[in-house]
Amino acid sequence: MPQTALRLLRLALRLLTAAALAAATVAHAEKAGMKVGLTTNGAGLGGKAGEKLLAYNLHQLDISLQTPDERSFSLRGAKGMSFEKYANGVMDFFRRYKA
Repeated sequence: MPQTALRLLRLALRLLTAAALAAATVAHAEKAGMKVGLTTNGAGLGGKAGEKLLAYNLHQLDISLQTPDERSFSLRGAKGMSFEKYANGVMDFFRRYKA
């Protein structure tokens, strides 16, 4: 990887949130004609990150649902998000998704 690209990547990692970085990566790959797949735990799909992803032509989207119910979700210690918000966010994303 050229030194300039490496410096830009490091800067991008510091400046962007994970969701924004994923959206930027998808946009760059799409412009380059590459197929893009994304694997996520789904927590951000109900928010701005999910909204941004709807604009892209994803080749594949995998959601790792490691917490299939409220009890196991609470055992994992998710901070700042309830199981209901998590599940509704994932379902809202797929309702809005244009396949």
